[in-house]
Amino acid sequence: MEREGPTSPSSVAPITASTVTAPSLRPCRCSPAEEEAEFQQMLSWYSNDVNNARAQGYQAGNDPGYSDPGLGFHRVGNCADWAQVSWAALVTRSWQCWHVQKIRARQHWTVFGFHHFVRLQSCRGRVVFFDPWPTGKPDWWEAKDFPFADGVGWAHTPVRTHQAGDNPRDPGLD
Repeated sequence: MEREGPTSPSSVAPITASTVTAPSLRPCRCSPAEEEAEFQQMLSWYSNDVNNARAQGYQAGNDPGYSDPGLGFHRVGNCADWAQVSWAALVTRSWQCWHVQKIRARQHWTVFGFHHFVRLQSCRGRVVFFDPWPTGKPDWWEAKDFPFADGVGWAHTPVRTHQAGDNPRDPGLD
């Protein structure tokens, strides 16, 4: 989904829609310090994999000449490709404080307006989104700042879920 203008988390206007809690996620007990330490590990793995994908030639939404007509004829680097990079960075490990979901969002009142990204939800309720597609950088947003939030023109559908405590998995099978 193309978007004009700046894409860094600090330049996006806050969204006031309430955060939707994913159903049937297993509870866990993590302290705020454990949650933050694990998030920093996740952010490190995610950043590394995004930077590697970019170095291998993945295009980004704001690249000059970016093209994805939605017919399967595109260079690697559409939002679904980036969502897989983000997902793969995280599900090859077991996390104790965070649930990871690969999301396919549909823009309300459209037939072809889709966007893909990864949603993290801590066991304590914090929601963070990983979406490198707009810039090709390891951008992330707190829920209130995410431009594709559920309920404000977008409907989120979890495609895959990796719950806190799940064993590592092969992302190539997803």
